[in-house]
Amino acid sequence: MHLRSRSLIGIFALVGLLWPVAGQSQQTDLGNTLVLRSEVLDELRKIYVSLPSSYHQCRRSYPVLYVLDANWHFSVVASQVRYLSECGASDVIAPELIVVGIENIDRDRDFTPTHVPEYKGMEFPTSGGAPEFLRFLADELIPLIDSSYRTVDQRVLAGWSFGGLFAYYALLEEPSLFNGFIGISPSVWWEDEALLDRQVAGSSGPPTRLVTTIGSDEAGGMNHNAVTRLVEQLGSDPVDGLEATLITIDGAGHNQSLPLAYYRAVRHLYSDWLAPDEIVGAGRERVELYYRELSRVYGYQVPIPEQVLVRLALDRYGADEFDAARSIMAETVELYPESSMARYLLGRVDYKRGELEAARTGYLEAIALEQRRQPPDGLNLRHYRSRLAELEDERAE
Repeated sequence: MHLRSRSLIGIFALVGLLWPVAGQSQQTDLGNTLVLRSEVLDELRKIYVSLPSSYHQCRRSYPVLYVLDANWHFSVVASQVRYLSECGASDVIAPELIVVGIENIDRDRDFTPTHVPEYKGMEFPTSGGAPEFLRFLADELIPLIDSSYRTVDQRVLAGWSFGGLFAYYALLEEPSLFNGFIGISPSVWWEDEALLDRQVAGSSGPPTRLVTTIGSDEAGGMNHNAVTRLVEQLGSDPVDGLEATLITIDGAGHNQSLPLAYYRAVRHLYSDWLAPDEIVGAGRERVELYYRELSRVYGYQVPIPEQVLVRLALDRYGADEFDAARSIMAETVELYPESSMARYLLGRVDYKRGELEAARTGYLEAIALEQRRQPPDGLNLRHYRSRLAELEDERAE
């Protein structure tokens, strides 16, 4: 994905553009809080970074979700992403993501594309700073995140209200900077819906996904009317390489729709990440074909998810093809070394192959991995320990 030349990146370390809060990195349950000195904006910007739980236990790289209005929304979005991607190996329905939040200083300035000091009785004296804010993202923040963390070339920008307006503006101005855009009740009414008169650039590359949400209780308001026009326009005049979706949040208004809107938007963006049952049931070759195609769509090499590999291995296990099952589970352990379940199942396959010492090692490593989780899954631990005890009794006979 194309980015402009970043002359500042080489001197980040020399001039201290990344400053920790109060002299050191401030950690929370969801990540770190740092302060970035922006030359583009000529100010300090507080940045939140939430890493997947697996980040320090493996070598994988991750897509990045950039969240605006982070002082309000970061904890909501980061916790939802973790729930969707980490709530249990057999239940996750989205890939693990690095979530980066940008705290506000002046959202009227940063998120509005033009200077409109007054509109229908509302005053916006600082409006019109979106071009500089977009340059801050493109020239400073994104290169810093990519150089500091293991990222893949897949980014999503998410914003609410004026933040959603900015997301749509970014799609128009730099469509290749992000692969996906989330606009939660976007204020595309700005300047008499001027942005809606512009044409989104088409693309023959990986598709860009635009998810727009609106609360049903916003019906009849200028926000709802403008979003309706946006969706109708994109529907009647489709853009090559753009997949546009509208999600209505029933029973909620402009503010109250936000938590569910983010959940549903992220889930929709990655709705095809987990291969359908019929694909997995068709076997390894069909699964590999599916993820080769998905990698083209996502714009990076998508690893086969852990639960898909486990399902493939269990199918072979159920057919008494233990060598084939072990090969798949060994691959799973290599790709997901932090997974206690993958290590346990490798031990279980070794047990079926009559390799009791290898099975014992697998059970012990699964227990150790689960104990390192915060918090550990008590049910998994009891199951692993029960299998280990059965094995020890068998070896003692």
